[in-house]
Amino acid sequence: MFDTKTRDIARMLMRSHGLKALAVAQEHAAQARAQGDTAATEHWTKVSLRVQELRSAEAQPASNATSATAPSAMR
Repeated sequence: MFDTKTRDIARMLMRSHGLKALAVAQEHAAQARAQGDTAATEHWTKVSLRVQELRSAEAQPASNATSATAPSAMR
C-alpha cells in the first residue's frame, strides 16, 4: 500500500504539472535508475503508480447514490 508521503507527493505533482504529472514521476524514476539509486527508483515508481491510481479514481463516474435515493415512479 502507499504511504502518506507518497500520496502527498503524487497530489503535489498533479497540482503543479497537471496531465504531465505521471511523465514527471516516471522521468524521476528513470533518472534514479540510470544513477543506480534503487531506493529513489522504488520511491518514484511508487509515486508514478499513485498518480495513476489517483487519476483513475478521478475518472470514475459518480456513484449511483442519487438514483438510489430518488423516488421511483409509482404505477
